[in-house]
Amino acid sequence: MNPAHARFITLTMRSTAAPLTDAIKALMISWRKFIRSAAWTRTQDGAVAFLEVTRNLETGQWHPHLHVLALGRFVPQAYLQQAWSNAVGSPSILHIGKVRVIDTVLRYVVAYVTKAWHHSVLACSAATAELVAALAGQRVIIAAGSLRGKVLVREDEDAEEWDDVGSFATLLFLANNGDEAAAAIVRQIPRTSTELLLTPPPAD
Repeated sequence: MNPAHARFITLTMRSTAAPLTDAIKALMISWRKFIRSAAWTRTQDGAVAFLEVTRNLETGQWHPHLHVLALGRFVPQAYLQQAWSNAVGSPSILHIGKVRVIDTVLRYVVAYVTKAWHHSVLACSAATAELVAALAGQRVIIAAGSLRGKVLVREDEDAEEWDDVGSFATLLFLANNGDEAAAAIVRQIPRTSTELLLTPPPAD
């Protein structure tokens, strides 16, 4: 990969009070329109997009957005931003950053592949449960163009090797009501997340 041909792009939409499932669906529809636009197809060869979801702690509004690693030729930001706004159907913000060294690309990809859920979501157990439900069956890494088929997201190889332990909301309820087995599963979430989700036991 030639760093001169790679760019980081962030695609955002207005925060919304709509259910998260609807917000993510709208984002993905806009993404598909965007990568079919002339501004994109004439300048970009391929891309990998990473879905991130944040939430406004004051308003409770959802803000799903895409972080994209794109391979292609230079394009003025205003030109590409207009194409994104057209895809969304309203003025929307697009940021572009140039890739200068290949190591930056590797760090970028690893960071988003291994990134935990955002603290703005984990701060509220109801929001966390809504996020879990909204992401069921939803790809969070999407490849397009020349990178389609080059990015592997492994599916479950053998469903019989997995045990159904119930929904995330159920596990949280059980864990916070003294079920040690459920609590042990919840604790497998990154430490900062667990501290926000598990209710501390009452003091003696």
